[in-house]
Amino acid sequence: MPEHSAQRNPAVDIGKGIAMLLVLYGHAIGELYLYGDTRAAPVAAQLKLIYSFHMPVFFLFSGMVHRVRELRPQLRNACALLFTAYIVHVFCWAAGTLYATAAPDWKALVFPLIELRHFKAVIVWFLAALALVQLAYHLLSQGPMARRLAVAAIVLAGFVWAQARASNVFELSALLPGLLFFAVGHRMAGPGSLMQRLGRHDGLVLAALVFTVVSAGWNTGCRWDLAGDCPNVPGSFVALMIAGQYGVLPLFLLTALVGCFAVVGLSQRIAVRLPAGGRALAWVGRRTLQLLVVNGLVIFFLHPWLAGVLAPPGSLWALEAIALTMVAGQLLMVLLFGSLTSLPLRLAKYLAARLPLLRA
Repeated sequence: MPEHSAQRNPAVDIGKGIAMLLVLYGHAIGELYLYGDTRAAPVAAQLKLIYSFHMPVFFLFSGMVHRVRELRPQLRNACALLFTAYIVHVFCWAAGTLYATAAPDWKALVFPLIELRHFKAVIVWFLAALALVQLAYHLLSQGPMARRLAVAAIVLAGFVWAQARASNVFELSALLPGLLFFAVGHRMAGPGSLMQRLGRHDGLVLAALVFTVVSAGWNTGCRWDLAGDCPNVPGSFVALMIAGQYGVLPLFLLTALVGCFAVVGLSQRIAVRLPAGGRALAWVGRRTLQLLVVNGLVIFFLHPWLAGVLAPPGSLWALEAIALTMVAGQLLMVLLFGSLTSLPLRLAKYLAARLPLLRA
């Protein structure tokens, strides 16, 4: 298992920044797209491309920065991620309940905390999934072989069951793909790693980008058809692709892997050739958890309001402009109100550090 330096790798932060911008933009344009009466092919193609690899990229970079720890600090870190998801979920539930005319839906409060799904702030599912992925990787990479085999069997059986039932309880449908990309990221990090070698070949990076664009279009659904629309693409395809439940799963995994390598190589080149742009992207990358929390709140509070007051514009460029404005607004929120947006993260770490069995 590679030992990772405690010093931050700027290329990793740049890559996380690229992935975070894709998430913010994908969610913004996706919500506008799904609220519309049509399925414009250029928008669907962008969504399909982004969702073909943006979450695997996060698992991969999380693996890159993962440090080998004892079980107790690993559990503490996982609990902090879960508590962050819980805090944001409870806040959204409470705010929604205050403005609702019906009686409080206590099931909507409790069951997501137990089943780790159907969070009010949808995007925090990733924090729950990442917590489980980190724990699974720790158990698979250390300890007796019998325990490793048992954990591997549970992960595989859970994924098969989730596929058969079209269920994502306990993030089972995301656990196996997330674990694969987390492991790849951990193995390709460190001095003289594959990440550094990838960034030296511009042609390889370009080929990976082209392959990702083409294969994402092949994998069922919309192509880059500027004149058509996509009436047969389900509105939930963006979520289904993350779990490999839409399109061809092997092609999805291949597209995600090549897309990850493209982002890795691109971030390496930006770090070397565009230092100013690299610093800006690295700033975003160092605040991915804050931005995930902010984006979850924006999706819960702002997007439904937009659906009621803003009809998706007929012009593709106008829709793109609105989506980019929403991205810029969320970055500005973190820039201006960093202490406030980091409050759920700090509270979650505080609670995790004071769990009786996990105290340092």
